[in-house]
Formats: sequence, C-alpha cells, structure tokens
Amino acid sequence: MPGVDECVSRVEISVAGKNLRDMDIIGKSDPFAILYTRVDPVRTDRNTQTRPVRNPSRGAFNELALGAGWVEAGRTETIKNNLNPEFVKSFDMAYFFERNQELRIEMYDRDTKSDSHLNRHDYLGGAELTLAELVASPGQRLVRPLLNERNPRGRQRGDVILTVEEQAGLKKAISLDLRASKIKAGIIGGSLFLTVSRAREGADAGVQWVKVYASKPVKKSGSLGYDFAPFKISSAKLNNGDPQRPLKLELFSHASSGNHKLRGVVETSEAGLLALVDEHTGEKSPASAPLPIKLAGKTVGDLVVNRAVSKPVPTFLDYIFGGCDMELLVGIDFTASNGDPRKAGTLHFNDPGGPNEYEAAIRGVTHILGPYDSDQMIPAYGYGAKLPPHNVVSHCFALNGNPGDPNCHGPEGVMAAYRQALNNVTLSGPTIFAQILSLASTMANKKISQDSQAYTILLIITDGIISDMKDTIDEVVTASDLPLSIVIVGVGGADFTAMEQLDADDTPLTSQAGRRMQRDIVQFVPFRQFQAAPGLLAEQVLAEIPDQMLDFMHAKQITPNPPKPALVQKVSGIAVPISEVDTSGQSQPVQGNPTDYAPTSQPPPMNPPPVPQYSN
Repeated sequence: MPGVDECVSRVEISVAGKNLRDMDIIGKSDPFAILYTRVDPVRTDRNTQTRPVRNPSRGAFNELALGAGWVEAGRTETIKNNLNPEFVKSFDMAYFFERNQELRIEMYDRDTKSDSHLNRHDYLGGAELTLAELVASPGQRLVRPLLNERNPRGRQRGDVILTVEEQAGLKKAISLDLRASKIKAGIIGGSLFLTVSRAREGADAGVQWVKVYASKPVKKSGSLGYDFAPFKISSAKLNNGDPQRPLKLELFSHASSGNHKLRGVVETSEAGLLALVDEHTGEKSPASAPLPIKLAGKTVGDLVVNRAVSKPVPTFLDYIFGGCDMELLVGIDFTASNGDPRKAGTLHFNDPGGPNEYEAAIRGVTHILGPYDSDQMIPAYGYGAKLPPHNVVSHCFALNGNPGDPNCHGPEGVMAAYRQALNNVTLSGPTIFAQILSLASTMANKKISQDSQAYTILLIITDGIISDMKDTIDEVVTASDLPLSIVIVGVGGADFTAMEQLDADDTPLTSQAGRRMQRDIVQFVPFRQFQAAPGLLAEQVLAEIPDQMLDFMHAKQITPNPPKPALVQKVSGIAVPISEVDTSGQSQPVQGNPTDYAPTSQPPPMNPPPVPQYSN
C-alpha cells in the first residue's frame, strides 16, 4: 500500500480562459488564475505546497470558504489585455487514485500590483471540480463556466479550461540483482536478508527513512556470497522519481524469533547503483568496484550490483488516459444479524441524524470511483434477504427490484435503490459470498482486449462471519485471473478474522482443488477504524487498486492505448468538446416494481427482457 508520502503519479495542470468578461473601461481585462485544493483536516497532503486560506474579507470566494479547508496551491502569471488567456504557469500536484482531491480555480482581473489583497482586483468567477473528474475526462480536458457566488444570475463571465498531463519522472521501474559478499551472517549456515529504504521527503529533524522493500532470507551460495532474488520496484516507490534521493540498503541476519541483527549498511542512490553497470545492457561493468558494506565505521563486506536497469513502464494513468473503464459493482449484506432496520442503533437503521455505516461506506467508495466509470451506471445487489412475494431467501438480488437491469445511476442511484430494498425485503441469512462473487467474475470476464479495456471493482459491505468460506475462497482464486478487484468493508463490531484471511497479503489463497490464486485482489477494512474520518476509509480500501490493475494488465500483456482525444458533439448546431457540455444532472429514478424482486445468477443482457416474477 502506498506510504504517507508516496503518490501513484504526479500531474501537471494547465489553465486557460475563454470569453472572459471585460471588466476594464480602457483596454481589456488583465486576467490571472488561482488554484485551491481542499485539505482534509485529518491529513495534510505533503506533496502540494500550500498556504493558509487568506482573510475572507480580502477575496470574493474566501468569504464562502472560511473554515472549509481550502488552501492556495499557486497562482498563474498575469496576461495583459486578453479575454482568452493561455497561462504559461502550470501547477504540479500529486495524484492519488484513492483520494477525493477537490480543486477550485478562480479568475481575477488584475487592477493593482498587490497580491495579498484580492478585493483590490475584479473577481471574474470560480469553478469547482475534482482531480479525478479532470483525469477521467476525454482528452484530459474540462471546460467549466466561471460562476460568481455573489451574483449567480449575473452576466456570463466566461469559461475556465483545465488540462492535465502526467509527469514522466515517475513512469519508470528499476530492476536490481544484488549480491552480498565477504560478509558474515553471524552463525554457520545462517541467512541474510536485505531491506531498502529511501530518505523521507520533507523530513524536519535529520534524515528519516521509509522502508520500501525487504527481500526474503537467503543462505550463502558457496564462495560467491549471498545472492538475493532479483526484484523490480517502481520509481515512485523507490525515490518518488528522484534518482539522486539517498537510499539505505541494510543487511540483517535472520532470526526466527524476529530479533534480526544488523550486519551492515550501504548508502547510495538510484544514480549510484546505475553507475556501476553498463548503460546499454544493465549488466555489471568489469571496471566497476563493489559498494562497501559498513558497520560502525568499518568495512565488513561488499555489495555487488550484478544488474541494474531503469526503464519506462506503463502507469495507471496511462491506462485511464487511453480509455480503460473502471467499472464498479456493489454487494450489500441484508442478513438478519444487522438487526431490525426499524430500530435505532442497528446497522441498517435510517437515522435522520446522519448516514448509517452502510450508507457512509457506499458514499465514500462510490464517490471516489464514479468519475472513472464512463456511463455512471453501477449494478447494485443485495444478499441474505427474503424477497417478496414468496419470501424466499436470495443470496444475489438486484437492489432496485429489476434483475434484468440492476444498474443504478451514480452514487445517489445506489443509495436510492438501497433504501428501496430495505423497505421491500426481509433480512434473513446466512452470509453467503460465493454467489455474488461468481456474478462479479461473470461480469468481469467479458472479452478484454488491447482495443477494449475495462477493469471491475466489486465493493462488498458486510457485518458478519462468512458461512461459505471454502466456496468463497474458490471464487476468489478464480477471480484472481480476471480483471477484477474485491473491496470488503466490514461494518459493526463482529469478528472479522475470516475477512482478514481473504485479504491474503502474506499467505496466498488456495482453492479446494489445490489451485493457487494468481495475484492478490482482496482488500478488507473494518469501517469503525475510520468512522471519525470517512474520507480515509476510501483511501484504505482503494489504495491497492492501481497496482492490482497494473498486475493484471502486465500479466495479460495489455498495454495502454494512446490517449483519447476530447469527444465532440453538437450543441445548438456547433461542434464542441463533450467536456464543455454541462452534463450534470439529477440521479435517475430507481427502476422496477418493488414487488418484482427476483434472485440474480447472470449479469444483465444487452437488451434486458421484461422483469421476471419470482416463483418457488
């Protein structure tokens, strides 16, 4: 999982204006732009240089933003006498797939030289968006109207145009093959293991180190020393794209008790490692000397770089820019162990004072993933309930009561279908995962090719112990070879040991037939650990998704497609990019008759048939 100062990518945001309002009597407006980011009070983003929100009396928007957590990320230059400016100054930001990174752009017409008193300039307007919306937009380009909060019905003030591009510095991976020689493990026949740490960015007191890799223990290979297994690590993880950032390689003698003993240290950098190999082949250069391994100021051995190669690799954003669709599927626990939803304090209770744990989890995760799903349609299912009219338990039913079309429009559509289901089904049990996992695998197992790329994320929200663990493991093992990740959020205070077993970070799952999972695709997080900071819940459950998607694409040798241009459609007879069209709208009403609930075993067909009636 990414560390506190490790991002998936860094991006550059460029700003332009279009048809800005002319605020000057002589000449034209002299525009400049300010970019703000909203900072989560629980966590400060170290990767964005920010300043506190200014005094609200000094700016137009800041009267509204006081206490809202907005901070200034930077300003563009001023362009004189121009109503269609293209600013040279851009904004460098860290991009995190798992975070809701809110942005606000403001435009001003400069009237004085003052930078600290915005009320001395004419406010042209502002626009809000998320970085995810910008990243997932066609051509990575968005056009938003500039709005004046003080006078929303006033004259049109023009548009702001934002584009985003991934910076190339983090789009690399470093492959290393290392050997330790002339060093002792402490006991005859003992093992050594290697760790790699990077100097932490922005550390205040001295150098602080962040561990980024640990090898498995290895025994001595005759007179050659200790050959560690070759490994590959992303530039983002190794050094945040800085080849000169200090690295510390430590060698420990392994002890089963966990009391490992430090045997030596090497301090170097990516550039230092690459300098020891042939720049064309990456193999050890005959003329290069090994790196001395030090302990207490003395040389205790040599670190030999057998091979070191740094080369570009596709990133998560490369696939998103190329049109890979991130599709979400939701499964919700309707077993009786959640308690009577009519009673306060139970997990499904419709609390007028705020969302219950299911609603908070649904909102938190779907809100982050929404922009990456091109059609905004989310299939939503429940399991463990008795369905009307025959009161038979189903372990996979459409929340909206329409098994022919279980799709809900956006996060609010899922919320509406969830509430509708609560009013029409009877909580029962047991907790069976296998059927909904099988459905997710079927939906994800469509033809994925170089030209047609998609990746599915199944969100399961549950309160209890799995009743069909063996069958569930079988389904997870099968799904591990598909373009699918499984996110499980545990609500309530039940024993979630079984969920932690599915989150096979240390021990890969094996099916009843003896088949081992191809890759780690399950992430489990207990909701109550993040109840005080719901935004961090989504971060925890989604942080591993980019790496899981990349693992699948690399295994299937699917490369990113070229970035898609902005789509064009006609508005009032004029061809404009779709990103310029206001496509915002209200959530679609829930479809289907509440009494038409039926269990689901297959994904919806392209042309849904009439809604079937459930029968025994």
